[in-house]
Amino acid sequence: MKIYDLVKTILEDNEQARNSDKLLIWEVYKSIGIVKEVEWFGNREAILRENFISASIPATETIRRSRADIQNRFPELQATSQFIKNKRGQKADQKGTHIYRETYEA
Repeated sequence: MKIYDLVKTILEDNEQARNSDKLLIWEVYKSIGIVKEVEWFGNREAILRENFISASIPATETIRRSRADIQNRFPELQATSQFIKNKRGQKADQKGTHIYRETYEA
């Protein structure tokens, strides 16, 4: 299955993934078997290092771009949160310079 088709399926089935690229990426990785249940981690899900650095997993940017294209073509799969729609619109208006403006807390 192509990543584009998998992303579309997830967006159809999971309304929250429409609002969060992080959740969408997690769901894609889970669907292709990268996410594993790890017993020593308290029976939680995790991505093992060797799986994460594997060349065979799709890049997060590929997933994000697929989501953006799908949501442009299929309005019914757009973000359900007005806040998210506004934020994505602001980033698009900045014409790609937002990557230099985002902050994080260590």
